[in-house]
Amino acid sequence: MESFMLMSMASAFLSSAAPLALVAGLMGDGPERDAVLRFGAQSFAVSLRAATDFRYDEIAVGENKLAYLGATLGAPPALGRPGCEVAAARIEIGEAAAGRDQISIRATLSGIEVAAACLKPQEMAALAMLGPQALKIDRAEATLTYEIGPSLGRLSAEFDAAYGRVGLELLADRLHAAEWTPPSPALAPAPAPEPEPPTLEPPATGAERPSVKIPRAPDLESGWPEEDQDWSEFNSPETRLEGRLLRAELRANLAPRLAQTLSGLAGGPAGIEGAVRQGLESQLARGGELSPAESRLVDSAARELGRVAAQGGGLVVSLTPETPPSLSALVDLQDPKAAVEALRPVFAAAPPRLAALIDPAEFETALSAPESLPAARRLILAKALLAGEGVPPAPAAARGLLAPLAEAGDAEAALALAGLSLAQGDSAAAYAQALRAGAQGLSGAQALLDRAETGLNLAEAMRIQGEAPKLAEDPLLAQAQAGDLDAVARLARAAAEGVGRPRDYAEALTWAGVAAAAGDYGAASLHEGLRRRFSEDGGTNAEVWKSLSTRVEAEALKLWMGGLGARLRDGAAPAP
Repeated sequence: MESFMLMSMASAFLSSAAPLALVAGLMGDGPERDAVLRFGAQSFAVSLRAATDFRYDEIAVGENKLAYLGATLGAPPALGRPGCEVAAARIEIGEAAAGRDQISIRATLSGIEVAAACLKPQEMAALAMLGPQALKIDRAEATLTYEIGPSLGRLSAEFDAAYGRVGLELLADRLHAAEWTPPSPALAPAPAPEPEPPTLEPPATGAERPSVKIPRAPDLESGWPEEDQDWSEFNSPETRLEGRLLRAELRANLAPRLAQTLSGLAGGPAGIEGAVRQGLESQLARGGELSPAESRLVDSAARELGRVAAQGGGLVVSLTPETPPSLSALVDLQDPKAAVEALRPVFAAAPPRLAALIDPAEFETALSAPESLPAARRLILAKALLAGEGVPPAPAAARGLLAPLAEAGDAEAALALAGLSLAQGDSAAAYAQALRAGAQGLSGAQALLDRAETGLNLAEAMRIQGEAPKLAEDPLLAQAQAGDLDAVARLARAAAEGVGRPRDYAEALTWAGVAAAAGDYGAASLHEGLRRRFSEDGGTNAEVWKSLSTRVEAEALKLWMGGLGARLRDGAAPAP
């Protein structure tokens, strides 16, 4: 069964501004919310059509959610599967979030049916034992997350069906959507024409692309225009994901009925194991020797599928590439041997989260007498309570373990506590803890600081910055005060970012002004960026910034006249 449904949605997610409109609508309020949300839904549909044949009967908009009713996704032409469609009675987008560097969106699909044309003959034979429900999925949930800075993309999905529950997790970097032309019409037959204009006209012949019509943006005061819509046309390119696959994992917990069915085939579990081994070896060996990666796949697949046939239970397939392969190369990969060498798949007995259950007695000790456990172990248990891995999720209990560790200076505990506070809507508490983690140079602190600042005004942020613990030893500050221009510029940048020292806009502005005066172009850019960010923000932020600027100008001039300017001048003077 192809995963084009999720990959197509991911391509559309990355290839347009539609997710921003969806996020704005889902998180907004007021009379314009529904209009923005509907516009985002229409735009997302148009973007999705660039990757696949997408149709729906109706868009339903409600409070903080929208749904496509009677939706159908056709396979991209490049798959060469005419007639392949995945239908969903309802696709609901009910959760979305946007931070300074991240956008995420969650979709729930229900009443899913996969057309038989989507499967190869051998896949149909394998699913025939499951009966008429084989091509039906009761419910699927998928979360797409895109981190704009590092271009990281995360896709997690869960599928519920009559034969069990399946989970999929993918992580890729350098992720983006790129225009793509199918190999040739012969290998990529054109899809059937869309029967209901004006959303999508029948594809033209030759190399021309289908013409997609987009309605104009809604008037936010009067709502979406019902008639006489102003349509514009553009040629929509096909898109597909580009980037590098870092990690992938497929988890399955199979229903007992499936295990019983498997046990009755091919002479029981031993027969299943033998059939799996023989089938994989014939595909991979081709008269030669198996490579180490191929042997590992054959042995693990035969062993674990035989076990499932005998006992049922959990199964996990992990892709563990030595070097992250490109997604575009994987899409075009047809040779099984090359695929095994690139991805190094392996079967295991159970998903890690099922195998890593933690002794309840240890949690009881951690909660009743935490000092009796080492700090490193308390941090592990707190993270498990946050994630719900190995123990049911318990954020309150996790906070009780994390808070003393953070107060004692544990940067990882402070970062975890910041994430928990932010998830619970306490931006001020999240900001204070992220300042501590960032001061120790912990990766991820800067992103949390930026996200927490979206819930604070400048005065609140600066108040919390002023309350942050100062560094006990500050060699960078000493170097800057001694007249090292490079140290002055690095000090300004570190104070602005909150990495290696607590974020402090007053300190950043002061030292950026000093470095800029000495001719450092990067510091001048930083100084101007801070000024534009806050002085042009309007409202109270502009007033706070004006006051801050006046104070900082006096402080920078005092430093300069007090000897720093002379030391910087002497350091820049050419040797006699």
